[in-house]
Amino acid sequence: MASFIFLNNAKEQKSIIQIVAIKEQMVYPASNILEMHCDCLATIKPVRDTLDVINGKWKLPIIISIGVGYDRFTDIQESIPGITPKVLAKELKDLEQHKLILRTVIDEYPVKVSYQLEPYADTLTPIIYALKDWGVNHRKVVTAK
Repeated sequence: MASFIFLNNAKEQKSIIQIVAIKEQMVYPASNILEMHCDCLATIKPVRDTLDVINGKWKLPIIISIGVGYDRFTDIQESIPGITPKVLAKELKDLEQHKLILRTVIDEYPVKVSYQLEPYADTLTPIIYALKDWGVNHRKVVTAK
């Protein structure tokens, strides 16, 4: 990781802040600092938005469970070890608010409720597979001796 030093360049008779990245021996004029900051924020904000929706211990397992065909509350709960009914109900409501799942009440006796993925949830498929691949690789890296 690069170390940064902030300094004033008085030789050019104007107050220009420069960043010197010691490791790379590169100098960035102050005009580029704002651009780099904006580029960073342009990445951080959407990533933060994504994590706000899918972050947590249970949201992705719920999406995966519904995606493989479990559509009833009890079936979803049984497919995810350790999740409580209270937590599952809360997470299902959150996912429904974010338009990732559809809750359907079937009006018969007894009343049935089923869950299915909205088409919008398909946009998470490449993310889920990328996380799976990264997790498999990370486990190899961490456990390698």
